[in-house]
Amino acid sequence: MITIHNLHTETIIGAPYEVRVDRVSPLGNPFKLEKESDRDMVCDEYGILLRRKVSHGQDVRVRNELNRLYRLYKQHGCLMLFCWCAPKRCHAETIKAVLMEALERC
Repeated sequence: MITIHNLHTETIIGAPYEVRVDRVSPLGNPFKLEKESDRDMVCDEYGILLRRKVSHGQDVRVRNELNRLYRLYKQHGCLMLFCWCAPKRCHAETIKAVLMEALERC
């Protein structure tokens, strides 16, 4: 199972399957949320950007990080994605969807 967690309310304890996907991560959302009403737009834009990067394979850092997360999930049977938004809509949902699609293909 891949789950999404909030860094405001939960602590990463250091398990290898706990991964930050906030702005310090290669998978961080570069689109800034100026006001709450922009949340859907910012998440949608991130979805377009990430899927473009995946399909074109141009961003090595993104590809390597997604591959690392895929391997972690396969090894541990779970993956915990940590960002600052959950349970509100978050770009981590797109990361989870991309990983789940890859897992379904295998």
